[in-house]
Amino acid sequence: MAKRAMSEQEKPNDSDFYVGYQARAPRAIARWLRSRLFWFAAVGAAALGAFAGSQDHFHDSRFEFGNVSTVQGYLVSDPYPALLIPAGNEEAPAEATVRIHLVGGGKKGADISDWHNQFVKLSGTLIERDQQSMLELVAGSIETANLPGPAPSSSTLALGQQTLVGEIVDSKCHLGVMKPGEG
Repeated sequence: MAKRAMSEQEKPNDSDFYVGYQARAPRAIARWLRSRLFWFAAVGAAALGAFAGSQDHFHDSRFEFGNVSTVQGYLVSDPYPALLIPAGNEEAPAEATVRIHLVGGGKKGADISDWHNQFVKLSGTLIERDQQSMLELVAGSIETANLPGPAPSSSTLALGQQTLVGEIVDSKCHLGVMKPGEG
């Protein structure tokens, strides 16, 4: 279909004036706008697509909301509340102790003060990202457990004074509860 040029009568000019409360725009302004509407929409869609495509993708993480698990292990509070699952336990591989960080519901830390350095059984919701695991504790679910063997090693190594550069993050959000952004 051949494109026809607008005649002088069809082109908007200084005498054409549109007021928003009027039912219709002057014919010349309406035609001019209709002829460009497709291109405005196409450019807008392309800009939105380019912006969406430039965003980083989410890390492979999961938060098993509503799926409560029960695990047993040795509870420690230093440097961060964690459950150490001894090597050879059914939840841990034979070659290594598994450390699962603990956190309370919402934005609260895990209250484990009465259970520090004890074998326990507890329930919570699993949060995982990469090789890191966290358990959001179910309030009141900690109880004493009788596990065989010695307590797993939770030794720390003094590194002296250090200068660190990095990012301070909310641990639950970073691991996957909120599908975090990066940086």
